[in-house]
Amino acid sequence: MSRQPELYQWIDTVATHFPTISKPQAMGLALWSFGMIIARSRSLTAVADLLAPLLGQSFNTMRERLRDTYREANAKAGYRRAELDCTLLGYWGEEHKDPWLVLTDLAPESADACWYGLRAWVEQGFKRSKRGGWQWQHTRMDDPARAERLWMAMAIATWWLLSVGGEAEAQADTPLDIKTPSVPGAVRRRGQRWRLVGIFQRGWSLIVAALLNHQLLPVKPGRPEGWPGLPEINGPALAICGAGGGG
Repeated sequence: MSRQPELYQWIDTVATHFPTISKPQAMGLALWSFGMIIARSRSLTAVADLLAPLLGQSFNTMRERLRDTYREANAKAGYRRAELDCTLLGYWGEEHKDPWLVLTDLAPESADACWYGLRAWVEQGFKRSKRGGWQWQHTRMDDPARAERLWMAMAIATWWLLSVGGEAEAQADTPLDIKTPSVPGAVRRRGQRWRLVGIFQRGWSLIVAALLNHQLLPVKPGRPEGWPGLPEINGPALAICGAGGGG
């Protein structure tokens, strides 16, 4: 493989943060996440077409190498039904007609019903995985196990962009004044300055700029916002453990 210092820097970063996976797995995740950012797509064809000339390999060789990241050693025998342990969380706030009932695979002591208020963030995640980012809507992959492996690479690429973009925003001369909501799901009010460029796009621009300028790729620790907590309530929130069928 042609020597690309910036790419090998990213491969080492992925391997360091995922010490339990094999070297080929780390290489595959790094190639996918790096390629998705530069191609601005998770399309196998688009990523392979970009990486092949960059690394001095044929298109078909690179395409098969990328496919090896999510292909299993043996074909699946077929669909098997399985049970999934789950927790039903409930919260009914004062003056609200209906409660929140949220089903999760987290244990009761590890979950909080008010996290449902972050559903707007989840919608942003859908946007970035589809038309606003990795173009997942164009995939024809229908094997959940293979999709799971590819989503790992997408998660790494997304976190890389958000951590770099978020750090740049935090270091800005006039940082955003985003106040924490007082109750779950409330609108986050901003100060006088509005965000004109999202941190996803900002991170992408900074990484590409580093590549074009032959600089070390920016890798930041990230600045995630704290998880919201339940407001003061008169009674306890409901958490019921159970098992349900799943595929």
